[in-house]
Amino acid sequence: MSLNACHFIGNLTKDPLTTTTQSGITKCTFNIAVQRRQAGQDGVRKADFIPITCWRTLAENCAKYLKKGRKVAVTCHVRTDSYTTDHGENRFTINFEADDVEFLSSANRDGNAQQAASPQAAAPSAPVNGGFIQVDDDELPFDQ
Repeated sequence: MSLNACHFIGNLTKDPLTTTTQSGITKCTFNIAVQRRQAGQDGVRKADFIPITCWRTLAENCAKYLKKGRKVAVTCHVRTDSYTTDHGENRFTINFEADDVEFLSSANRDGNAQQAASPQAAAPSAPVNGGFIQVDDDELPFDQ
């Protein structure tokens, strides 16, 4: 059994870029900033910038709904490639190709981010408090 999956939650660093291949397939690329869990020695939490590529319908939806600053959850697989430059040097690339993108925020009229359900995923009754629902301890199905 093999498993090739990555999960990221981050904010778009700029608007997505959409292109179409010669065969008519839509491609959408964007970068997300993902904050690291631990702060550095200076006490500041740094971010990693992850390049994401989407294809076909997912690419069309991302191009239509995503903008700079919006928060997304991305499930993707890693694809590695290699090539030789004109100077004979071997180069390697790592690409993150999205299998699913959940839209976690959208822009309101003022341009500020607000929590929102993904147009492709969440049911109308999905919680918007960061995915958490307040539950009374008496409602839990097990002893405390």
